[in-house]
Amino acid sequence: MILFGYFLLSNNFKAGLGMIDDHEIAMFLGSDGKISVSEIPSLLLSTEVGQFGKALRYRPSYYFLRILESLLWQDKAILWYGFRYLMLVMSLVLGFKLMSSFYPKIISYLFIFYSLTMPFWPDLLTRLGPSEIYTVPGLMLFLFGFSKKNQFWLTFGYLVCVGSKENFLFLL
Repeated sequence: MILFGYFLLSNNFKAGLGMIDDHEIAMFLGSDGKISVSEIPSLLLSTEVGQFGKALRYRPSYYFLRILESLLWQDKAILWYGFRYLMLVMSLVLGFKLMSSFYPKIISYLFIFYSLTMPFWPDLLTRLGPSEIYTVPGLMLFLFGFSKKNQFWLTFGYLVCVGSKENFLFLL
C-alpha cells in the first residue's frame, strides 16, 4: 500500500501551492509566512468557526487541522502533499485491517484497491483544499473504534469527520 500510494501521488511531490486552491494557507501564514501557537485561536475565529450560527457551514475540525498544518508545514508544498500521502497510506492500511477481520485477505486487498478507482479520489488527493481529505482517515478511525468498541477512536474519528464535512453527520 505504501508503493501503491506512492504510485498514485508521486507527481504531487513536485507540485507547488496554488493561488486559488491554497489561498487559505497564505491567508493563515500572513506576511511573515509563519504561525505561532498563540495565533491559533484568533485564526480560528477569523473563519466560519468564529461565526457560529451565522455562517452557512460549520467545520471546526477542518479549520483547526488546516491551521495546525499551516503552522507545521508553512508554505512547503512537499510537506503538505507528503502528509496527504501518509494519511492515505494509513487509511488504506487501517481499512485493510478492518476488512480482513471480516473477510479473507485477498478480498480485503481487492476491495481496498477497487475503492481507489472511484472518480472522486483525484480531487481529494491531488489538491490541498478539499476538507474531505481529513474525513478519509477520520472515517477509518471511526470504523476502527466502532469495530473494537473503543470509545476514544470512535469519538475522535467522529469529530474529525463531522467537523470537517457536515455530510458525515449520518455517523451519529
